[in-house]
Amino acid sequence: MQRAAATARLIRMLFSVLPALAATHARAQDAAAPPDQMEIQGPWAYSNNSKTQGDTAPRLAITRAGESSDVWFGFTCAKDLRIFASVLDQSGSFASVNDEISVDIELPNVTRLNSSAKKASDTVMAFNPELSQKLFIYAIHEKALQITFSNPNSGPHTYTFQLQPNRDAFQGIVDACLPQHLGRDL
Repeated sequence: MQRAAATARLIRMLFSVLPALAATHARAQDAAAPPDQMEIQGPWAYSNNSKTQGDTAPRLAITRAGESSDVWFGFTCAKDLRIFASVLDQSGSFASVNDEISVDIELPNVTRLNSSAKKASDTVMAFNPELSQKLFIYAIHEKALQITFSNPNSGPHTYTFQLQPNRDAFQGIVDACLPQHLGRDL
């Protein structure tokens, strides 16, 4: 029960920073109010808000890192119907807002990617929409994702996120942000 309450508080906080997250990319609009209740599926806490087609209320799915209860990885379908992947570090990460952070992403059985994330707020690092959508498609099918953030002052920080099961957690994002797959069973 304590974990559910802590998750709900975290989700509300994440929704409060979604405008900052979305603002890192052009054309993003303000996020809706926080959800009243989060659903849980496996490692994911999620909110699909309205199930109405054409509704632009954001959908959100987040999962906690195996190495730290302060670090979460999540996906959001923004009002402009783009998927954003982000990492939330409740303890605050090592860069300043608007800084680019070097990132290595390990996709087991697929490849390793070198990219960057932009510090969108004191606690949120966002990936660009193109990489975000690729990570989402990957996450639908795979079991785990490992992300390493590089910091010249404190060295690398590696986090592992469990991705399965995610069928219910991702359905609202698929329906809202990937209309070509609307209603498709994951």
